Amino acid sequence: MRDYGLKILSGLFLLCLILRAGFDITAQEKKKERLELIHADDAESYQKDGRMVRKFTGGVIFSQGEMKLFCDALYNFPRREEYLLLGHVRITDADYKLKADSARYFTKTKIFQAYGNVELLSDGSQLDAKLVTYFQNEKRAVAEENVKILDHKQHVEITGERAELERRKNYTKISGDPVFIQYDSAGREEMRIIGESMESFEQGKRFEIKRNVKITRDSTVATCQLAMYHADSETIELQEEPVAINGKDKITGEKILLHMLDKKLQSILVSGKLKYSSLPDSSTKIPVYENYLTGQSIQLFFTNNEVNKVQVSGTATSVYHVVNEQGIYQGENWAQGDTIIISIVKNGIDRIKIKSAPGSSQGKFTPPEIAAADSVQIE
Repeated sequence: MRDYGLKILSGLFLLCLILRAGFDITAQEKKKERLELIHADDAESYQKDGRMVRKFTGGVIFSQGEMKLFCDALYNFPRREEYLLLGHVRITDADYKLKADSARYFTKTKIFQAYGNVELLSDGSQLDAKLVTYFQNEKRAVAEENVKILDHKQHVEITGERAELERRKNYTKISGDPVFIQYDSAGREEMRIIGESMESFEQGKRFEIKRNVKITRDSTVATCQLAMYHADSETIELQEEPVAINGKDKITGEKILLHMLDKKLQSILVSGKLKYSSLPDSSTKIPVYENYLTGQSIQLFFTNNEVNKVQVSGTATSVYHVVNEQGIYQGENWAQGDTIIISIVKNGIDRIKIKSAPGSSQGKFTPPEIAAADSVQIE
């Protein structure tokens, strides 16, 4: 009986040790999560409205795990579990660095609110705004007012009125008149994209721009309702009422794909209910008529941002108004085939080649009087 009692007491003692050890570990973990004072020139405590306030001034430094807080003055409101940071605020973590004029930190929810000239630095990118709310547990930030995002790796600047950044998803959404600008290595603007909303995926490798989209690159201007930009492949896909204009050339279709190489326009591929139209030289001594191509797909190839070849496939149709060197109208040249390839030299057609199954190619030349009656005049 005595041995049995000793066994019970020993078991209870062991259980107490285990519970105490568990409590100590929990206490240590909680202690690690608390903000700890590293340095302050002065510190004081006082009551305000019946609540305790702790004040720290002069080179204030606090830490919490890997995070450190720096500021000129810090106020701690224990009952609200809140810290107010004032003057030259800096917050560093393993994932980011934040600078601000002032900030609030809510210890229970681990939420920062930074005010003033706020900078959030992370992975080679920088976010500027007047107000930034950072959710530490979720690795998520919301920026508001005069938002600017700089991606130094991609040479990209994005501005807007609001931005939502989710680090774990590598996702960013910008709204409020967003503008995307890409620069070359010398800081010269290469491309500008505007729209009503803008989303970035895979750390800026892919963008989606929606509603009233306008893309400007050199002399090419494109509009649509949905655009997708892939940074790695240097492609821009336009959908929903896409239109691309390069000088006197205009392209419409269901989908337009622009492809760049080393940030220079190489080709434009258009598919679905497409039309490629072009105006002849303005020196023509007659009313100006529209030259155009239609088909199931069309591809334009560029050299130094000028079209040098056009290839139309799928019931390809070409209507071209011939003008001689003196600017005198000669007539309309109509051609149709499976594929039409047009070579362009100095903004003028040099050669037209038609590829088709035997006997399926068609062509017709119409003199000026008849051509003028059948053609569309451009005012």
